[in-house]
Amino acid sequence: MTATDGPVIGHAEELTREHAKLTGDPNNSLGKLARYLRGEHDLPYMPHGAKAEYGSLAKKSIAPWLPLISETYVKGLFVDGDRPAKSTTDARP
Repeated sequence: MTATDGPVIGHAEELTREHAKLTGDPNNSLGKLARYLRGEHDLPYMPHGAKAEYGSLAKKSIAPWLPLISETYVKGLFVDGDRPAKSTTDARP
């Protein structure tokens, strides 16, 4: 997990709780989304009778891409100096 994962996941879970309250959905239909944000993915489709090697590859194929959607924008942001109002130089860190 990167440093931004915690706040992103926390905010997403807060939004899903708010959605459940607004829609009156006691089962929290966005539970799968919240699980995926935490990295708890379902296994991909496997045909019945698949060999153990196939199952092993299916487990290895799971990758947490969903947090990357929000992190990509955040990672491009940075502070390049902080200047108080009416000042001509940057403030000290």
